[in-house]
Amino acid sequence: MKKTFYNNLMGCLTKRGKRQKAKQILDQSLLQTSKVTRNCASKILYRLASKLGNLIELRKLKIRKNVILVPFLSKKNRRQFLVSKQLVSELKANRKKFDGATKLSEHMRSFLLKGGDNFNKRKLYQKQILANRSNLHFRY
Repeated sequence: MKKTFYNNLMGCLTKRGKRQKAKQILDQSLLQTSKVTRNCASKILYRLASKLGNLIELRKLKIRKNVILVPFLSKKNRRQFLVSKQLVSELKANRKKFDGATKLSEHMRSFLLKGGDNFNKRKLYQKQILANRSNLHFRY
């Protein structure tokens, strides 16, 4: 089975094996978002993955007694997983009294239309990557 961003996001939304409920939440949120943005669901997911995903990720390596952040290139599946994990963490952080589909669609819309909080987090993450680029030689 080919691992798509949709399946990856649905896997991160699944709790206690209730995959059908996660699929329902994801489909409802994509439908609500597509009504507002007037884009199809696949285009919404593609834009989210391309805007939120980073080509480079920071990993912690322990060298002797020091922990060093080292930039690594991440593959497509890893990027998709990190983006879906980021979206789910934003859902958990949102304390509004809505159902999961409304929260997810609200978050998707805010990011696609305005930029959202994740856009600022991405800029900070890129600054960290640039600050730690001198540690590249620890990858090998």
